[in-house]
Amino acid sequence: MFLAAILLVAAFAEPAAPVPVKGKAIIAGQAFELHYAWIIRGPDHFEEGKMNTFIVMARDDISAELSKCPTVKCAIWDVLKNGVILQPEKDGGFWVRALHPKLAREQQLSARGWTATVDQPDHIVGRLHWEPQGQDPPVLDLEIDAALLKSFSPPG
Repeated sequence: MFLAAILLVAAFAEPAAPVPVKGKAIIAGQAFELHYAWIIRGPDHFEEGKMNTFIVMARDDISAELSKCPTVKCAIWDVLKNGVILQPEKDGGFWVRALHPKLAREQQLSARGWTATVDQPDHIVGRLHWEPQGQDPPVLDLEIDAALLKSFSPPG
């Protein structure tokens, strides 16, 4: 009887929420602790009509601060102080901007190594895997499950 009750509860329990970020990111010798991920969409500053997608990943929940941003510049350049911003491309390329209090300056890099398994306007799931050779190379091996937090309209 007890076992039947446990099975019944398990059958109707909410599935566990996906963990937004799993894996490791080491950039400029600094390990990043990433727990949260959000999608921010906004207009491209160089190509009129193009919308960019950014995945903001952080150790702490900064969703309230991101939500208050009046512009994509605020969300991508001003709010994040400890984390990684990923701009995935459809062809597997990516751009990363990393900030950490222990780094003297922000780090930016771009390469190929992004694979999306879900790519919808409000939900992106994928893997970022890049481990180049060399002395003290960056390591990006992340599984990401991000939901849309904010989308900025093109100006005008």
